[in-house]
Amino acid sequence: MNQLQPHSIPDASAFELQAEYCRAMGHPIRLLILHHLHDSGGELPSAEILHRVGVTKAGLSQHLAKMANVGLIRTRRDGRFLHVELACPEVGQACEMVRSALGKEARFRADSLG
Repeated sequence: MNQLQPHSIPDASAFELQAEYCRAMGHPIRLLILHHLHDSGGELPSAEILHRVGVTKAGLSQHLAKMANVGLIRTRRDGRFLHVELACPEVGQACEMVRSALGKEARFRADSLG
């Protein structure tokens, strides 16, 4: 006889890691950086990110450091150039899913008011 297995709940450390990711993603500039990385196939030179995002070099460095510290992105040097890549494509996909959900909610609210 097949018994239903109880749904397993991840341990607290998994939720702590998820919260760290979310905190690191909790800034519009960092979300924009993640969007550009995802949109470009996962990797961009830091100079291109700087151009697309429009922050100072010091500001970009701080944003990249915060995301790298929690494992959202990885960086590598190629001579004097710094390349930035998504640590895993699912991060970009998750950002897209959240934006999609927000768009649906906005349309729902607009329809409810109209």
